[in-house]
Amino acid sequence: KLGAVARRYVDNYYGERHTTVFDSGLGSDRLFAEWWVGSRRVDEALRGESRALPTHGPRVEIPADIASVKREDQEQALIWRLKVREQFTSIFSRGLVAVGIQRVEGGDVSRYAFAESSEVDDAR
Repeated sequence: KLGAVARRYVDNYYGERHTTVFDSGLGSDRLFAEWWVGSRRVDEALRGESRALPTHGPRVEIPADIASVKREDQEQALIWRLKVREQFTSIFSRGLVAVGIQRVEGGDVSRYAFAESSEVDDAR
């Protein structure tokens, strides 16, 4: 909604045993957002003119409510974390940039969409 993008994912940013409300002892992987406040992309988003997400290319699915997954099944939460880690790492290694997230109506997941770096960097 605000025009942020992400191109960096760090495994265990705070360490494997970091335990907070957010991590529940499952490690602390982090996706870093970039918000170029002076960019054309952000100006458009703040005016309500957000760009349509790419309809092609890779997607990374995440649980719509990871807190519930963690409460109900720690093993399943770990499986999600490792799957998401592998996908983000692979996609970012190809030079792609996360440009948005789409909530799947009626589903239990949301999906990150990606674009080529050149499509994002021209909007700075």
